[in-house]
Order: sequence, then structure tokens, then C-alpha cells
Amino acid sequence: MIAMMACDPNVALLNFSHAVDETNLPAWQSGLVLPNGTRRASFPAVRDAIMVNHECKGKLVEWRHTDRVVGARVSFKTLPRSFLVRADEGFSYEVKITRMSSTRKLTGAAGQGEAARDLLFKLPRLNHGAYRVTVALHAETNVGRVTTFSRTFRR
Repeated sequence: MIAMMACDPNVALLNFSHAVDETNLPAWQSGLVLPNGTRRASFPAVRDAIMVNHECKGKLVEWRHTDRVVGARVSFKTLPRSFLVRADEGFSYEVKITRMSSTRKLTGAAGQGEAARDLLFKLPRLNHGAYRVTVALHAETNVGRVTTFSRTFRR
């Protein structure tokens, strides 16, 4: 995250909220330094990341508007048995399996997907014939941003 922020010209300041734990709070605390000055095990990693990333060493981040799900992709390589879905941001999904000759849904699924994690869909046993699988992904932060994939296959 620190390296990414160093390459974003829109980020002027990156604050580490709660670097030092407070003495008057008895519950769990998340600071990098204990109230008595002892550094937590994570302190060197954060310190080193800050030191190394004073300046951008990669490609500058370019912001641009999108009306689709960021990084959405589907791999249909393993149809008719299964397929993989992935996106670079959180998303909800709707999967629909239909016969090619109809729009009536035979089976499907709906749910949530996490950013940057593959989601495997295993298809049920289908009778011989031609089918279409349609996958609609909706961005977690704005359901109006939709990316749809569709593929026909034979069983």
C-alpha cells in the first residue's frame, strides 16, 4: 500500500492512524508502538516500506472513470465442467445457465466475491445439448457498474 500511495500523484499525505497505543485504553490496540515505547514485530516492516518508498519507483497511478467492474475477468477454459471468475475489486455476481434455444434459466447462482481472489463455479450435470452461461458482476461500491460475460458451450 505504501508503494502504491507513493506513485499516486493525488495522494499528498499518508497517515498511519494510531502509530502509538494509548495508555488509558484497556482493550485491544493496534498501534505499531506500545505505550511503554516497545516496538511491535510489524514496526520494522512498516518503517522499511516508508523509507524505501519516499519516491515512486514504479509507474504513476492514473485515475480514470469506469462504468465497469475493475479488473473483471472470467476464464471459460474448463467449460462445460466449471469456470473461474475474478475481479480487482469486491463484487456481487449473478450466474445464469440457459439452453441456447430459450431464455428460461435452468440453474444459476448469486453471491459475493472478494477482490483479487478466484471464484470457482462448478456446473451441475447437464443433458446433452447447447447451453449459454451468462455471468453478471456488479461492483461492490456501486452496483450500477456492471460487467457481463457470456459463453456458449455444448455438453
